Amino acid sequence: MNKASGNLVSFDDLRKAATRVGLTRKGQFEWALGLANETDASEWSAGRKLDMRIEAIVFLGGQRVLNLFSKDKARSIDSPMFPSEEKMREIRTSVASVLTTYTDQGEVNITLEGRTHVYLAGGEFAFIVADMAQSATVRVMKLLADFSDHVRRCPAGEGCGKWFLAKKTDAIFCSKTCGTRKRDRK
Repeated sequence: MNKASGNLVSFDDLRKAATRVGLTRKGQFEWALGLANETDASEWSAGRKLDMRIEAIVFLGGQRVLNLFSKDKARSIDSPMFPSEEKMREIRTSVASVLTTYTDQGEVNITLEGRTHVYLAGGEFAFIVADMAQSATVRVMKLLADFSDHVRRCPAGEGCGKWFLAKKTDAIFCSKTCGTRKRDRK
């Protein structure tokens, strides 16, 4: 976000966030894994909190958000379009919970509360949940279904335990460093 703009989010800010999140399913899933790996949201810097709020709306809405956002008119970060800092904590917790539950139990079963909207137009199907944390949960579950054979939690210990998307189905560690660290401890 441009420091001169205060709490206004421009189209350019949203476009930069889309670059960080990615518009491909794999890129979006990797962003969600990164969110789950983040420290507690209360420890994020002010700049990180703002970036995450903008990135979250791109994750939840994808290209549609970019299409709806006016190139000429900035919007307040405090508008209902963007998740609050508290909602970001909920989103992070729900994403981490889905990943943990799936890898531990092999399934995730949730009950949605509140308003839900389903539509099909021009060959595009959308399932929209009004609550952003529940929407993130559904989005991550859908992406997890696509990448379930490759999602891992690094067993290296010593502060790692990161979620990652394995390039090969037999990968165990998130990096060579973690694999070496684990083998050296044996």
